[in-house]
Amino acid sequence: MGLKKGENLLLVIDQFEELFILGNKAEQDEFYETMAQILDTESYCRVIFIMREESIAQLSDFEKVVPFLFDKRLRVEPMSRAKT
Repeated sequence: MGLKKGENLLLVIDQFEELFILGNKAEQDEFYETMAQILDTESYCRVIFIMREESIAQLSDFEKVVPFLFDKRLRVEPMSRAKT
């Protein structure tokens, strides 16, 4: 991979909900298994999934393969003009 000792790889997957919108069940299952294998064997790899909140319910099959999926979750609230 070319990483130096102690370095991590950060994989950011934006618009993750597209897997459920455009992907079929076989593609989703293949992705789940691949991500589970990466997270299980590649300790230097960290993954961030970015998705719309209304799609979170679709992660139940993924959570069966990667049980710790929701261990670290951050909800980003919409910004108001007062917060900008």
